[in-house]
Amino acid sequence: MTTPKPLVFYDLAGKEAEMPWSPNTFKTRYCLSYKCIAFVTIWVEYPDIQMVVRAKGGKSTLNINGRNIWTLPALLDPNTSLFISGSLQIAEYLEFRYPDLPALFPNDSIALQVVFAKTFDDMIEPRLSALNAVLGAEWLTSDSKWFFMKSRAERFGKPWKEICSLGSEERDAAWKAFEETLGLVDEWYQRSGGRFILGDVPSYADFAVAARLKWFQTVRRKSTDPGDPVDWNTVCSWHGGRWERLVKDLDRCLRY
Repeated sequence: MTTPKPLVFYDLAGKEAEMPWSPNTFKTRYCLSYKCIAFVTIWVEYPDIQMVVRAKGGKSTLNINGRNIWTLPALLDPNTSLFISGSLQIAEYLEFRYPDLPALFPNDSIALQVVFAKTFDDMIEPRLSALNAVLGAEWLTSDSKWFFMKSRAERFGKPWKEICSLGSEERDAAWKAFEETLGLVDEWYQRSGGRFILGDVPSYADFAVAARLKWFQTVRRKSTDPGDPVDWNTVCSWHGGRWERLVKDLDRCLRY
């Protein structure tokens, strides 16, 4: 019997070698790790994403103002020659391809989990993108940094350095909204009766939440300003320590 080849996972490169940081690619890394699927990582710089994904036959995942955008994560299965883009699409493929491994969508919960994950991302992403705009760029290599800075300046309509600058009302509002949003999500978790959203077994929805938190935790390690209240330790103190526990619980299965 032929031994299956490892899957090829395309992740975003950062300054630190082989250290993931992107929230969307973290979702896929969690899924691969939890299912114990063998994989290798190809690290891609921001400006090279379109070239790399299109070369493999990957489709664009976003359309902004009539312009197609190619994004990561992406996954190549050399055993089937299939190339998939998008964290949800990859999760669905892994569930179909490896049904006997730990389930990402147990008990036919995929529809509810997709709604949960999308609702969470829609609420949390604007807050975190603003808070992480400056430090997020510092996490990148020089090739990717200018691309990130340009895209964030265009998104927020102001110079990159002015996005949620320290001491600004914008920053205070984003930080408050971040805490309030996690407070609402904490109420959802309280109704599960366990450590995870479906009880005591993790699933895709938990990976979607943890991925955003890992992004914040990772990027905030670059913060050296003692006067900056926006830090991971503060998040760990919120809502009875739920977010620190969630990240630590899922770190046990995460493979780098």
